Amino acid sequence: PLHLSKEQDIPLESGDRVWVRTPGGGGYGDPLERNAALVLEDVRLGRYSVDQAAELYGVVLSRAAAGDGLVLDETATEAMRAEMRASR
Repeated sequence: PLHLSKEQDIPLESGDRVWVRTPGGGGYGDPLERNAALVLEDVRLGRYSVDQAAELYGVVLSRAAAGDGLVLDETATEAMRAEMRASR
């Protein structure tokens, strides 16, 4: 069964296998200094949503004109990050 909490008891028997997947670490450094292209890649991989990219990293993404891919809006990202820094 899914282990949804560190407080959840899951009975194990001899021969059972346990597979543990954990999230990444908390990271280091200022999230607003993270390479915006890497944030875009994380969104493409489903690690973050477009909204989370903006809220956590100040990265503005939009749908590409052709197709349904995402593109980085560098000008809007710089502006959002400047605003976020100023509000700290």
